[in-house]
Parts: sequence; structure tokens; C-alpha cells
Amino acid sequence: MKNNYLKALALAILLFLFTGLFIYISNNLLKIIRMEHIIEFSFKMLLVESLSPLIIYATYSCVHFLIFNRKPKCCDAMFKYLMIAGLILCTLSIPGWFYIDYHLENSGYLICKQTNYRFPATYVTDLSLCDAP
Repeated sequence: MKNNYLKALALAILLFLFTGLFIYISNNLLKIIRMEHIIEFSFKMLLVESLSPLIIYATYSCVHFLIFNRKPKCCDAMFKYLMIAGLILCTLSIPGWFYIDYHLENSGYLICKQTNYRFPATYVTDLSLCDAP
């Protein structure tokens, strides 16, 4: 039984980390809506944000199963609807990424030079802002 509580604690910590990641990504997506001077954006951020409800529910289901030793009520129906919504949002995130990139470039934003292509692109209104933290 103690082993289950350790697994539940590990999954709760994982849920906490995922929640922090989703808040960070949501903050960057809100910068696009507010059209701030410095915007970090990439396709990966949009993809993770679209899958966040599914990831959070999957983590919740694992914790619930480890603590109570049974699936949550309405688990199958909820998972089915979240999976459908996740697939639709993932499909829409591809043209959404192209649109946001096109919109930012037409709004006068410039892309800073990237040192590493694994990091999101930084869009700025003035190239002098590229060196700002």
C-alpha cells in the first residue's frame, strides 16, 4: 500500500510540473493576443497547449486509480471526448501556427536570430529588443 502512495506522490508532482508548463505556454499565447513587444512562439507550444486537457486528465486518472484502486467515474466517456477534442485541436494547430506566424510578420514583428532551433522563435517589434532578457 505504501508503494501506491509513493506512485501517487510522483504522479502528483508530475501533474504539478505539467501545470507549470501549461501556465508558461498559456502566458506566451496570451502575449500574442495582447500583441506585446516580445513574443515567444513555436508550433510545439501550440501543440502542447492543445493537448493539455488530455494530459491533465490522464495524470488525474492515474492518481485516482493508484489511490482508490479503481477507475474514476465516467472515465471512458471523458477520455473519448477529450481524445476527440485533442485530435481536432492538434489538427487545427498546424494551420493555426502558419496563421499566427503570417499575422505576426504582417503586423511588423521581426524574428530574432535563433542560436538553437529547439527553442521557440522570438518575435519583436524592434531588433534592439532581441538582446533583452
